[in-house]
Amino acid sequence: MTGDGGLWLQKQCMILARNNNTPVPYWLSLPLWKLGQWIKTNNIIVAEAKKEASNGQ
Repeated sequence: MTGDGGLWLQKQCMILARNNNTPVPYWLSLPLWKLGQWIKTNNIIVAEAKKEASNGQ
């Protein structure tokens, strides 16, 4: 993502921090290639949880 002044990246770091009970600076300290992998994995887990929740209703 570009052109948003870093908002997308900040939001992703906040989500990772919340979902993993870690401080935001931890995520910001990671190399971008590694952070991208964590964001992708986190998004997959969130999507799976939503799918399971909707199947359980």
